[in-house]
Amino acid sequence: MTTADHELPELTFALAREIGTFGPFPYTIAAEQVAEYERLTGDANELHDRFVPPGFAAIFGRLGYLRRHRMPPGGVLLAQDIQWHRPASVGDELTVGSRVVSAVEAEGRRKLVFETTAADPDGPVCTVVLTCGWPK
Repeated sequence: MTTADHELPELTFALAREIGTFGPFPYTIAAEQVAEYERLTGDANELHDRFVPPGFAAIFGRLGYLRRHRMPPGGVLLAQDIQWHRPASVGDELTVGSRVVSAVEAEGRRKLVFETTAADPDGPVCTVVLTCGWPK
């Protein structure tokens, strides 16, 4: 059974800082997800039958900290850095984990930086760093 997004607890700035490290979880890259990514982004390429599109990492990058929480309304993605250490393919089984690397509150504004790592048994496959404006 899955939990609907609206039933998940809201990830506030204070809660994100308190959690700090969002535990690892298994993530299998499914062909259907890659196909949906291509459909939504228009980033279709025959190489995607063999290798995952580079931007696909943003999906598990965000899932790293929002798998068991929901984003508060008004959150804004300020920056995204995706670094592939080696290619990934459909069907690859990864372990994904995320951590807060920076939490800054100044002049009534909040900014969180998350680093998410996806690895397989041979080591890191991809690192995603997301900088987000956090509403509350």
